Amino acid sequence: MLATLAKQFDVLPSIIAGGIDQLKDQSVGNLLVHIKGDQSKVETAVKFLHEQDVLVEEVNA
Repeated sequence: MLATLAKQFDVLPSIIAGGIDQLKDQSVGNLLVHIKGDQSKVETAVKFLHEQDVLVEEVNA
Protein backbone atom coordinates (compact mmCIF):
# COMPACT_ATOMS: atom_id res chain seq x y z
CA MET A 1 0.00 0.00 0.00
CA LEU A 2 2.83 2.43 0.83
CA ALA A 3 4.57 1.69 -2.46
CA THR A 4 1.30 2.49 -4.23
CA LEU A 5 1.12 5.84 -2.45
CA ALA A 6 4.67 6.67 -3.50
CA LYS A 7 4.14 5.73 -7.16
CA GLN A 8 0.59 6.90 -7.70
CA PHE A 9 0.61 10.14 -5.70
CA ASP A 10 4.29 11.23 -5.78
CA VAL A 11 4.62 11.29 -1.99
CA LEU A 12 7.22 9.74 0.30
CA PRO A 13 5.70 7.56 3.04
CA SER A 14 8.06 6.58 5.87
CA ILE A 15 7.23 4.01 8.54
CA ILE A 16 7.96 5.45 11.99
CA ALA A 17 6.62 2.59 14.14
CA GLY A 18 4.28 -0.36 13.95
CA GLY A 19 3.03 -3.45 15.65
CA ILE A 20 0.76 -6.48 15.43
CA ASP A 21 -1.54 -7.63 18.23
CA GLN A 22 -3.49 -10.86 18.52
CA LEU A 23 -7.14 -10.29 19.45
CA LYS A 24 -8.91 -13.62 19.96
CA ASP A 25 -8.46 -15.39 16.60
CA GLN A 26 -7.53 -12.31 14.58
CA SER A 27 -4.33 -10.35 14.05
CA VAL A 28 -4.63 -6.56 14.12
CA GLY A 29 -1.80 -4.32 12.97
CA ASN A 30 -1.06 -0.64 13.07
CA LEU A 31 1.53 1.61 11.53
CA LEU A 32 2.63 5.12 12.32
CA VAL A 33 3.56 6.60 8.94
CA HIS A 34 4.86 10.04 8.00
CA ILE A 35 3.81 11.07 4.48
CA LYS A 36 6.04 13.76 3.01
CA GLY A 37 5.23 15.73 -0.10
CA ASP A 38 3.24 18.57 -1.57
CA GLN A 39 0.22 19.23 0.68
CA SER A 40 -2.34 18.63 -2.07
CA LYS A 41 -0.68 15.33 -3.02
CA VAL A 42 -0.58 14.21 0.62
CA GLU A 43 -4.29 15.02 0.97
CA THR A 44 -5.07 13.02 -2.18
CA ALA A 45 -3.02 10.09 -0.87
CA VAL A 46 -4.89 10.17 2.46
CA LYS A 47 -8.21 10.27 0.59
CA PHE A 48 -7.08 7.16 -1.32
CA LEU A 49 -6.31 5.39 1.97
CA HIS A 50 -9.81 6.20 3.24
CA GLU A 51 -11.27 4.80 0.01
CA GLN A 52 -9.35 1.56 0.67
CA ASP A 53 -11.01 1.30 4.12
CA VAL A 54 -7.78 2.17 5.92
CA LEU A 55 -8.37 3.90 9.24
CA VAL A 56 -6.35 7.12 9.11
CA GLU A 57 -5.75 9.28 12.14
CA GLU A 58 -3.79 12.49 11.64
CA VAL A 59 -1.29 13.30 14.38
CA ASN A 60 0.23 16.76 14.52
CA ALA A 61 3.42 16.95 16.53
